[in-house]
Amino acid sequence: MADRLAAVHVPVTRLFWDKEHTPALPHEYQVHLKFPEARQAFEETMEFIKSVSN
Repeated sequence: MADRLAAVHVPVTRLFWDKEHTPALPHEYQVHLKFPEARQAFEETMEFIKSVSN
């Protein structure tokens, strides 16, 4: 999906983890802020929103 959006010039920020990533992250890990990866995803999401809302 990210590739298709980028192809039509929609701003895209990608954050993907390898399936071998440890610890294994649960489905919708982004809402589990006990994980550093979730906090990173949240911070990057906020930066993206700021960048496209100016």
